[in-house]
Amino acid sequence: MDTSGSGQPVLVFNSLAHPRDTVVQLEYPEKSVHIHGPSHEEVPHQFITGHETGRRVLAFRAKKLPPIGFSVYRILDGPGQEKFPPVSVTPTTLENEHLKVTVNSSGEIVSLFDKTLNRTFFSAEKRGNVLKLYEDVPGKYEAWDIAPSYTKVEFEIPAGCAEVIEQGSVRSAIQITRPFRNSRLVQRIVLARGSRRIDFETFVDWKEQQKMLKVRFFTDIVTTKATYDIPFGTIERSAYRNNSFDAAKFEVAGHAWMDLSQGDCGLSLLNDCKYGFEAFDGMMCQTLLRGPLVPDPESDQEEHRFIYSIYPHAGDWRAGHTHRQALDLNHPPDAVLEAAHPGPLPPRHSFLQLDADNVFLEALKKAEKSDHLIIRLVERHGCGGPVSVNLAGLQIAEAFECNLLEREDAPVEHNTSSFRFTIAPYQIRTFKIQPQL
Repeated sequence: MDTSGSGQPVLVFNSLAHPRDTVVQLEYPEKSVHIHGPSHEEVPHQFITGHETGRRVLAFRAKKLPPIGFSVYRILDGPGQEKFPPVSVTPTTLENEHLKVTVNSSGEIVSLFDKTLNRTFFSAEKRGNVLKLYEDVPGKYEAWDIAPSYTKVEFEIPAGCAEVIEQGSVRSAIQITRPFRNSRLVQRIVLARGSRRIDFETFVDWKEQQKMLKVRFFTDIVTTKATYDIPFGTIERSAYRNNSFDAAKFEVAGHAWMDLSQGDCGLSLLNDCKYGFEAFDGMMCQTLLRGPLVPDPESDQEEHRFIYSIYPHAGDWRAGHTHRQALDLNHPPDAVLEAAHPGPLPPRHSFLQLDADNVFLEALKKAEKSDHLIIRLVERHGCGGPVSVNLAGLQIAEAFECNLLEREDAPVEHNTSSFRFTIAPYQIRTFKIQPQL
């Protein structure tokens, strides 16, 4: 890769199969610097406190990162020429180009105005980010069960105190501190420049036993179904409890997101490590922490760091690209400091491109028993259709389709560096490519 030029090169790699605008973070000495992109444009930056490590890190806004590819940015000493306005913040409001968020002293959302949709989500009566602490004594299998009657005993979480903890051109944040019982919660509500997503970076020093912490978002969205992300697909479940089967689904499994949508818009609840959900009459809920005594009386009695996000969008979750937002949350770009040197690849390059928004790359790796390249693709919107895969200059000597065990090879027609195929709804397809040496 050609990283020659002035300043400290930073190689930013996008592991996702679609271009994206996102925030990049890396450890770098805190001093006066400015940052240039691959086209020598100056980009917004600031120093923030990293969520996972608690250490100060350099954050900057990267635009149009190539799919399965990289861009070379440069850190240069001293202040730059551009003056980027900060993301607006007060102890109760956050605002960028797309969203204006209003919260109370406990960090509960009392208004979320989407400027693109010209629509307000939440209100003083139907708030978002409402934390609830319940008794959790399900019986014999404490770590595996949740009793449907858990809501009958609720414990108070006192109101918190809010302060502006970050204000910059990349992102701004309000911090909420809420001690409760034997535990303590510190949460940063973050809104980034250009983002349509509100992140809740959450730290909990959890010391509760037989208690369960949940977060609820009360919406006015009218729908009978909630959609959940599951392995290689989605599943719809009832958002009401009209019969015993639906009533039994007061807690259901999901992976990276859940969504409530009506005809014109919707809200998605994203997460990076929490998989218990609930939907009822416009309310979305996620289980954050539990403290079972069996089989381990000290289970989860420790410090926890996790992120969940609320994402308003037009149309349903497909039109709103909810899965892309969840991938961006769970797979931030990799940033590496690199020495300056010439190379055959340009400062911005993509190794693989897909032409179908509904198809996602699930694996790109060396084959288990050969030097072939394995490409595994999944249709996630339930739509199917033709797909083109371009390997961006890598010449294909031979191409096969195989099963998940990388066996039963069947030849695939291909061009010099691309191949096409038709995929069915929610289908998984695996290809074995031999590059031309």
